[in-house]
Amino acid sequence: MAKHSTWYNLKQLKAILIDGRKQQQELASAENLLTHCPQVDVIAEAENGEEGIKAIETHKPDIVFLDVEMPRMNGFNMLQQLQHRILN
Repeated sequence: MAKHSTWYNLKQLKAILIDGRKQQQELASAENLLTHCPQVDVIAEAENGEEGIKAIETHKPDIVFLDVEMPRMNGFNMLQQLQHRILN
């Protein structure tokens, strides 16, 4: 008999939340994620692309939630730098 996939028998996913918004808005996003996606464990948060790259390299997440408009480095530039680091 085939097993049906449901949220409670899925692998727990390690996630990083990278969001340039103020901390309270970021906290609300993390809480909303935990409420609606209990299989996602937010293991780190970052406020800009530079912090995001460090968090990704340190924690090796399964998934990253990335804001594209952030201070110092936008999300697209962060992805380009991360790709450059991985390939070199």
